[in-house]
Amino acid sequence: MGNSKINYFYDLLGLTKESTVDEIRRKYLELSKMYHPDKFINFSKEEYNAAEEKFKLISEAYNELISHAEGQGTVSTSENYEMPTIKLARILYNKALIFYKQGDINNALDASLSAYRQDENVPEYLRLIVKCLLTKDRRLHEAKEYCMKLIKIEYYYSENFYIMGLIYKKAGFNEIASTYFQKAKQMGYDSNLVNAQLDEVNPKSFKNKIKNIFKKYT
Repeated sequence: MGNSKINYFYDLLGLTKESTVDEIRRKYLELSKMYHPDKFINFSKEEYNAAEEKFKLISEAYNELISHAEGQGTVSTSENYEMPTIKLARILYNKALIFYKQGDINNALDASLSAYRQDENVPEYLRLIVKCLLTKDRRLHEAKEYCMKLIKIEYYYSENFYIMGLIYKKAGFNEIASTYFQKAKQMGYDSNLVNAQLDEVNPKSFKNKIKNIFKKYT
């Protein structure tokens, strides 16, 4: 993503490039609660649609800025004053990320679980645990349980619903998977990724798309 769009997202949330993950998360929770479409159900259609678009944009900004801030290492404003267990958790998580990127899922899972045991309030640790468990067919139940915890502590993060959709899809519960994918899409998650998954779990929808394409050329 270009710097211009990153800068736009920082401006949208009223933040700067020096903002930490914690600051981004706090600001996002504040704005997402303010503009959540559920609060505009009794308003006019125009006002509801405007709030929905704003909510999607805020969610997209949060998703991108969290990744950007983590990549820049701006984790916490209080990092120098953290308790040893919290510092250890972050070290373990960073190791887990390296293992995960290298494709070493077992070590990534072990390290992320260790990080989570040190500090259970950081959603990034849970998310990595779920992504690791998602690769293991016999541990999908655990993946679902951890993802439920993840959604509980970080409800407004759209990727969490997308991941839950992947879990249910892999378990063969396509109808439930579709519900989570739709929720992720509503919250502003990458529409291309979501639509690709929806096409797979809703074969009728995919067939209709093919028919419509052929109709255009007949």
